Amino acid sequence: MTSPGPPGPRPEPHRRLFVAAWPEAGARGELERILERLRRFDGDVRWVPSGNLHVTLQFLGEVPDVRGDELVELLARATRPVAPFAWRLSGLGTFPARGDVRVVWTGVAEGARELAALASRLERDLAERAFVRPSDRPFRAHLTLGRPRSPRDHGALRDLLRELRFEGSERFLEEVTLVESLLSPRGAEYRVVARLPLAGSTRG
Repeated sequence: MTSPGPPGPRPEPHRRLFVAAWPEAGARGELERILERLRRFDGDVRWVPSGNLHVTLQFLGEVPDVRGDELVELLARATRPVAPFAWRLSGLGTFPARGDVRVVWTGVAEGARELAALASRLERDLAERAFVRPSDRPFRAHLTLGRPRSPRDHGALRDLLRELRFEGSERFLEEVTLVESLLSPRGAEYRVVARLPLAGSTRG
């Protein structure tokens, strides 16, 4: 009978991180009102809590804690030259547009080009330091409102989305956030790791 060998090295602590545009309180209130109407849908959809609503600019996945300071410094350098800009959430839809519904979303009617440019800038700088791999998929600015628990062709859900109208007010994006995603049986819980101002958070 062989004796057990010495224990292997402990895995490095990691955090599950992403960079996001976080709607301010006024926009969040508008989103909560449309979510109140969507929650009346008689279907098995997991609607996102209003406090978790965001537009993902870059998903990093598991990042070693030892690279945390390096990451924040890199993101600050990438976002600092970017001027604040107007953005507005608008419309309702699904991914994919046909077939099994996997995501219910609202889009970005104003500021989509600026968000795409910011997302591209972040991806480029993060890829240079091996935090992410460049993606072949184009960035599509959207905010996830809900996900069906069992994806299927939700004709009734799509009918409801066509009946409802959502037009958010114009807001200014003055910062983006680095966020940690904590997975639990209750769903994802988010914790802000760093706030990253755009051009010093001045509207100019």
